[in-house]
Amino acid sequence: MTAGLIPILIDNFGPLILHATTSTLALKVLSINKYHYLKGGADNIYLQGSKLLEKKGHEVIHFSTVDKRNESSSTSEYFVTNPDFLNKSRIKQLLLSVRYLYSYEAKRKLKRLIKDHKPDVAHLHIFFGEISLSILPVLKKAGIPVVMTLHEYKMLCPAYTLFDQNMKICEKCATGNYIPSVIKRCVGNNFLYSMLSATEGYFRDWIIPYEKYIDHFFTYSDFSSTKHLEYKTGLSKKMSYLNNFIQVPEQVDHSHHENYYLYFGRLSREKGLLTLLKAIKQEPEVVLKIAGEGPLRSVMEEYCKANDLKNVKFLGYLEKEQLNAVIRNATFTIAPSEWYETFGMNILESMSLGTPVIVSKIGGMKELVKEGKTGFLIKPGEEDSILDCIRSLKNIGKNEYIKLSTQCYEFSKNFSEESHYRTLIKVYESQIAMKKINIQSHTKNTNMQR
Repeated sequence: MTAGLIPILIDNFGPLILHATTSTLALKVLSINKYHYLKGGADNIYLQGSKLLEKKGHEVIHFSTVDKRNESSSTSEYFVTNPDFLNKSRIKQLLLSVRYLYSYEAKRKLKRLIKDHKPDVAHLHIFFGEISLSILPVLKKAGIPVVMTLHEYKMLCPAYTLFDQNMKICEKCATGNYIPSVIKRCVGNNFLYSMLSATEGYFRDWIIPYEKYIDHFFTYSDFSSTKHLEYKTGLSKKMSYLNNFIQVPEQVDHSHHENYYLYFGRLSREKGLLTLLKAIKQEPEVVLKIAGEGPLRSVMEEYCKANDLKNVKFLGYLEKEQLNAVIRNATFTIAPSEWYETFGMNILESMSLGTPVIVSKIGGMKELVKEGKTGFLIKPGEEDSILDCIRSLKNIGKNEYIKLSTQCYEFSKNFSEESHYRTLIKVYESQIAMKKINIQSHTKNTNMQR
């Protein structure tokens, strides 16, 4: 490691020991996420982050689950089998529930992976369920420093969204009492799933608490940081902001857009998509394209069929280049989420392609939009607010639109991969250094006692 460690303060979240200069040594980074393919925003960050580290000369060691959609990985032989919990009978679900809480397979395979590849640091993304809490004691016993990106609110909510089955913001479980989520059936409107998720919460808090096994937490927005610290004050000295990043094209045609609105991302109820369809129903001349898959798709299609919404087009899952083309050609993209989004990668992706956004004024998303300059804010869960916004934009002039598109593109440049990388590698190295200091101190104390 580079000499000259200095204590500094990162974003007022607490002191970290950071290197005074940029790292010159290649690290072995164990990157853990339960999906090794592009299923959602967190998976995209996990995959793109891995590629960035590799580009910078570091070795990325993946640990995930087996799936035919997975991207290639040199460590796929260590991946955990996916039990496909949701598609099993009730009896098999009950038998598999123990694995959801504590996977012996994940524990065993991670031990072997660590022994074979000897990582310097571990970076956790989303791992509950298929991989489980069983990996945390393994990492701690191996003396590997652990950082984690908080992509959602799993520490505060069994359903991870702070959004209940009645489609309302709910923080009743954030204090550590998870019974309300079972009563409300917040996970999939299913008693068994809700009970299992609540049990996982208690098991985590009482037996394998994140606070004990994870050395540092990253958040992507002020909102996410504030919300977690509201209920988890003990994290204040081990949490910091990490800017998300995106690859911005060298140039964008700000004048070429087709006449349609676009939603792209996961199709699930907390995304506000039923509210969006109710609004679009009242504007039949407005074309809305929907790209993505998710559990709400069939419900949305049934709604469109029942209400004869011929102006709504479902595009399904699109590969990256296809999706970029659809985003680039849209007049506006719209993100009508009704839950506390921690960031909103789809917003940044849209801006980087010069397409302005319409975004719910909620969670971390609102931090990305400058009203009238990079997009427009709407009230979450209110179809009238969506309608008012769409109607107000009908007569937007060409020059005004080009200016809006240009401002979006320029704003997206603030989220550079270089800035992301510098922060990431400093925290990695600081945690590695502190872990070594702690080990040396423990060894010294042990020898003195002898």
